[in-house]
Amino acid sequence: MCILITTTLPMNLDRTTLVELIDRYDLYFQPIQNEYINKQFENGDIYLKATKWGCDCKTGLGSYKVFSKRPSLEQFKSMEKEERKQFQELINQRNDELKSDAEKWLKFIGELFEIKNVTKFGLLIHFYRTGIEEEFIIKRTEKKNIQDISVEFLMKMEEDILYQFASN
Repeated sequence: MCILITTTLPMNLDRTTLVELIDRYDLYFQPIQNEYINKQFENGDIYLKATKWGCDCKTGLGSYKVFSKRPSLEQFKSMEKEERKQFQELINQRNDELKSDAEKWLKFIGELFEIKNVTKFGLLIHFYRTGIEEEFIIKRTEKKNIQDISVEFLMKMEEDILYQFASN
């Protein structure tokens, strides 16, 4: 059971033109054979696993609730001074990692659209309970211009919504 980041790209896009960029960002873009999910995409889109990892639970995508979560005043008061300091350092470290990951994705998307013939790119996060072949319903597709996305937008992504980005 894990969160995985998946992507969509036009099937007719020559993905060999993306290899250098994908490698530079330590991504994967491996096709996923899941007919149930594929049927929910626009014609001609291919479904891809975005990362090399078996788990993307530490991603900054869709992490805003975790990022903005703070301990209750009661919890904080019950800690010793040194515990509070250590706890705050852990929260700050976690938040830096989440924000850094979202920044990486924003930069990747910007560079992706600089490549000739890239007209759209989709991001989808899902909490898989059984495996990548799991059947689930994509709630909706939200189309966004890449000029309208930010780190905060990426951190506020919701599970099971396909975010489809375009450059115009």
